[in-house]
Amino acid sequence: MRINILDLLQFSFLNITRMLLKNLSPKYFRLIEVKPPVNTTARFAIYMLLICFSLTGCHAWDLLTKKFSSLYSETEKVILAETTASINYKFGYDPDLDIDYVYKAGQFTDKDITSGLPVMKKVLLKYPKEEVIVFYEKIIRLKQTQIWKMNRFRNKKKWTNYTYLEKYILPETDQYLSLLEKNIIQIDTQYKETIEERKEEIKKKTEDDLQKKQEAYEKKLREERRPSWR
Repeated sequence: MRINILDLLQFSFLNITRMLLKNLSPKYFRLIEVKPPVNTTARFAIYMLLICFSLTGCHAWDLLTKKFSSLYSETEKVILAETTASINYKFGYDPDLDIDYVYKAGQFTDKDITSGLPVMKKVLLKYPKEEVIVFYEKIIRLKQTQIWKMNRFRNKKKWTNYTYLEKYILPETDQYLSLLEKNIIQIDTQYKETIEERKEEIKKKTEDDLQKKQEAYEKKLREERRPSWR
């Protein structure tokens, strides 16, 4: 088996850095800044960090510092990956806006996308109905989050972010959700009877949760800006 030396070094870099972040105290990090560590193992670890980072570049740093979505469980991440791939979609997370999204993986027509509907159904049938329903409702929540944030950007006159969501993110989320729903109501015919009611419940809960989160964030900002003498 061929081993790529850059991959090996990058793997070492990531694991050594995680070890240092986990095991070394802030006091020890300050010590590193002013003089070389006395401990031979620690010195070797620092040298490895420098060597690996110089060879692997910013990609390794991105892997360490990248913020990931907290919306999905591990199983849901797999379902998301497989269902998006089945219709020529991909998925992502924007840490600046704290928002998940799905998008077309290329210049595909609507016909290209909808032709993957049977493939998506086969993917979903691999999982228990209950897990599929929970995943579907997560995507409803995803869409409602996008709408809530889009409306907030509009109210705050942040037109770049508003346009980004309205013109690019929401339409493709809608298309993905629509195809997902078509398969869901075929897989679980009983759920079809309550699906509209569940949509409204999820919409309301999502809006309430986001509003409370925003209010808590603004309260924290006000407290931080309050003069210390008051």
